[in-house]
Amino acid sequence: MIEYLYNGIRAHAGNDLVISAIVTNEAGEEVTSGVLLVLHDKDRKTMLYAVEGTYSEETKEIAFVIPKDITEGKNGRYWYCFTQDGNALCFKEPIYLV
Repeated sequence: MIEYLYNGIRAHAGNDLVISAIVTNEAGEEVTSGVLLVLHDKDRKTMLYAVEGTYSEETKEIAFVIPKDITEGKNGRYWYCFTQDGNALCFKEPIYLV
């Protein structure tokens, strides 16, 4: 199960997580390719996982899948952000794994 609260996410660790987002650039234009969701450890510095999203023309969202083995045994507040070509598209936001 995944719950969104503004940009924060609450999800069950040890499950495949599918996180969907509408991603825009600084000009407010929709970005449809080359976007990574980057998951960081509690320290905000150590990258745990990065995955490229898949764009859906139907929903206009990019879906990112984090496999269950990445979150297995994790509990508490971690951090995520979106990047494109090595540039952050947003600040790091919390993802709570329970």
